[in-house]
Amino acid sequence: MDFPKSVPSIGLVDGKFVDEDAIAGTPGSLIPAQWGNGLTLEVLNVIQAAGLTPDEDNNAQLLTAIKGVVGPGRLINTQIFKVAGTFPYTPTPGTKSIVVEMVGGGGGSGGVVATAAGTVGASSGGGSAAYAKALINSGISGVQVVVGAGGAGGAAGNNNGGAGGTSSFGSIISVPGGKPGNGSAAFSTNTGIGGSGASDPPVGANIVGFSGAGSDTSTILPPAIFRPSSGGGNPLGSGGVRATSAVPGAVSGSGYGSGPSGTFAGASTAAQAGVAGQSGVVIVYEYS
Repeated sequence: MDFPKSVPSIGLVDGKFVDEDAIAGTPGSLIPAQWGNGLTLEVLNVIQAAGLTPDEDNNAQLLTAIKGVVGPGRLINTQIFKVAGTFPYTPTPGTKSIVVEMVGGGGGSGGVVATAAGTVGASSGGGSAAYAKALINSGISGVQVVVGAGGAGGAAGNNNGGAGGTSSFGSIISVPGGKPGNGSAAFSTNTGIGGSGASDPPVGANIVGFSGAGSDTSTILPPAIFRPSSGGGNPLGSGGVRATSAVPGAVSGSGYGSGPSGTFAGASTAAQAGVAGQSGVVIVYEYS
């Protein structure tokens, strides 16, 4: 939309409409029907798109309509809590509702005992934390945010990892941490070490929510094959991929709330430690 500058003899002064000046004897600007109708229709389109009935005597309808169409529900800020611990949540001014997306801490992977000649071991990876996403329309000011820590890796030896910590948004949403991976003894016959299992389910997820994926079973086929399992993943973090190198060592997960892979020990190898899971995260999307 613009002033009707292309219309001949429209009478614009400096590109704008002017009134008639009877004393000076100068005419006022003309408003062509096409331009006037176009302007009115543009305003009416906005008013009607907001569900309002046009009212000739109400000069505030356009402002009301704009606020209704693009005002409420607009994303105004995002707050991310990604360090394990407890924090107060302070809404950004103008926040009317929020969407919270979160995971707990991932479980740690198990360790492996020292092996002798002819024996090998491979532990299982840590499981992923649960995931949740929820809409909250009230009761958000002053809520305590808890970010779950990643579970510790199992100490060198046949030791299980630690469970991941729970993340929460007050008493409204809670997502449990990932289950720990299992440690491994030394074996001379074919076997496997069971995976961590899935996490407990989330509470308060009114958009989407589910348990975190567990790690799978490690594979032990002495004397040459000793494959640890991968860690569990979720929408905000990928599990560590099973180690395939000749050098022992677990692989950490990436992102948030994921589990690391297990570790392994070939024949005549020192005891190996597991790796910690990734800490959780709480993401708060704030809307007007």
